Amino acid sequence: KHLPVKHTRILTSGGMLTSGGMLTSGGMLTSGGMLKSGGMLTSGGMLTSGGMLKSGGILTSGGMLKSVAYVNEWRYVKSGGMLKSGGMLTSGGMLTSGGMLKSGGMLTSGGMLTSGGMLKSGGILTSGGMLKSGGMLKSGGMLKSGGMLKSGGIGGMLTSGGMLTSGGMLTSGGMLKSGGMLTSGGMLKSGGMLTSGGMLTSGGMLKSGGMLTSGGMLTSGGMLTSGGMLKSGGMLTSGGMLKSGGMLKSGGMLTSGGMLTSGGMLKSGGMLTSGGMLTSGGMLTSGGMLKSGGMLTSGGMLKSGGMLTSGGMLTVTEWPSTLSQGRCTVTVVALDTWVWWHAPSFISTFY
Repeated sequence: KHLPVKHTRILTSGGMLTSGGMLTSGGMLTSGGMLKSGGMLTSGGMLTSGGMLKSGGILTSGGMLKSVAYVNEWRYVKSGGMLKSGGMLTSGGMLTSGGMLKSGGMLTSGGMLTSGGMLKSGGILTSGGMLKSGGMLKSGGMLKSGGMLKSGGIGGMLTSGGMLTSGGMLTSGGMLKSGGMLTSGGMLKSGGMLTSGGMLTSGGMLKSGGMLTSGGMLTSGGMLTSGGMLKSGGMLTSGGMLKSGGMLKSGGMLTSGGMLTSGGMLKSGGMLTSGGMLTSGGMLTSGGMLKSGGMLTSGGMLKSGGMLTSGGMLTVTEWPSTLSQGRCTVTVVALDTWVWWHAPSFISTFY
């Protein structure tokens, strides 16, 4: 059963849907400056079209998600048996909501989307050589709509609202895209600056290979950060919690390569630091305590060669260079008792 169309400015072209002056081209859907390409979607994290969202065979209405062609008048949405509302989107079992993580290699964070070499930052989206900036769409057989310019007959150069593309380079609002390099907000991606090779910078964030930095956070070797969350290998963090190999961390705790940090504690290679305590090579310090080579100091106490002091007491042995001459003075401090013991040139057992 099909519901009546309530919007008058809806246009379909080649099976694509446009709404409110929005344009689809080559299977892509743009809406309010947002672009959907190959199942990817953005809209401050999602793709909207006049408040409606299309992903695969899924359509949202009023921010709700609709599967196939069924939607009720209350704008609730079902997708694969799942119910969505309040602008959340599910697609292939993935969920994005206000900067949450969307799997399949895609991550939205602060309105940014990276997916298979696609980047959306400050309204700019590049995807398979396509660039969308300030409501402009440029893609192969490109199309201009609502003041946008279509190149192809202009020597490959495109100008629109002060933007210029030349030889595959595109500038938009001071941003430069050249040979796969992108600058945004005065940042330059070229050679070894900010980004290099396959690295990409956007809004101060750095993406290199499979690495992504967001807000100063860095992921490396398949690790992903999103709003302070860390995803590494099979590890997933959510709300500051980290799950690694069946382990669950919370409250800013981090596990990395079997290392565990908790509230400023660092565990690396069997070493543990806690509240300023440091372990290194089997040595342990704690609040000024030092354990080195079997010796332990604690609150000024010294344990050396089997000797132990307690409560600030110290055991000291002073041996003259020639025991047969002079005397040997051994000062023994045990608990709260001070014992001074003098002997001639011999040593006897004492406790």
